[in-house]
Amino acid sequence: MRRMGVPLSTGRSRPRPNVGRLETIPVREDVPPAHFLRIGKTGGTGLRLVLNPLTESGPFSVRMHPHGFTLPRVPEGEVFFFTLRDPVERFVSGFYCRQRRGWPIYDVAWSDHEKVAFERFPSANALALALTSERDDERAAAEEAMRHVQHLNSVWRWFRDEETFRAREPFLLKVLFADRLDEDFADLVRKLGLESFHPVLPHDDVHSYRAPTKPDPLDDDAVENLRRWYARDYEFLEYCRNLEAQRAVAQP
Repeated sequence: MRRMGVPLSTGRSRPRPNVGRLETIPVREDVPPAHFLRIGKTGGTGLRLVLNPLTESGPFSVRMHPHGFTLPRVPEGEVFFFTLRDPVERFVSGFYCRQRRGWPIYDVAWSDHEKVAFERFPSANALALALTSERDDERAAAEEAMRHVQHLNSVWRWFRDEETFRAREPFLLKVLFADRLDEDFADLVRKLGLESFHPVLPHDDVHSYRAPTKPDPLDDDAVENLRRWYARDYEFLEYCRNLEAQRAVAQP
């Protein structure tokens, strides 16, 4: 039996389920786009699965972008939406997702940085604790892993800075939160004009892209280290929660 924290063998290719694959749907002309900024490990796979067949079905042309597409690439005046998640939860999910190379939906080889990181840090807890290690080399290796392992980066990668986000805020269609995704998705569907199709998010482990096993909990010190590391992400999460609450009160 494989121990938690030890990566799966990468020596043999494995079949992957046909989940979330993009189909070619002709883009309609003269229809305003709505851009999805896909922040890793915040529920984007489920959204893609449900919305991909409906991207040209409503009053918007919904653009389901890959992870690398950021807010500065959204043309001026076009609306956008995205999902957010508690940064520590996102870290744990992202660590084990990349440790197993994206399985069970994807099979994306490690980068050189990821290979070094997973050989040195066998668990999310070990990496988080190393952020305050008394050993300079251990601490430096942990910081390097945090910057270069996919899905561990700050959400500010997608927004650049506060000034950029606030300048585009009038065109923000919706922020969805992972801890209330069904409710927020229903509101997004309404804003996208797709109610008649009755789209519903998946809840099974594969289509929701959840880990096949539950990881061990983090130590208190590990959580504290991560909350310091992701301090700006927590500020942004709180700002967006307040923003959506204000918009909910204001809308008719």
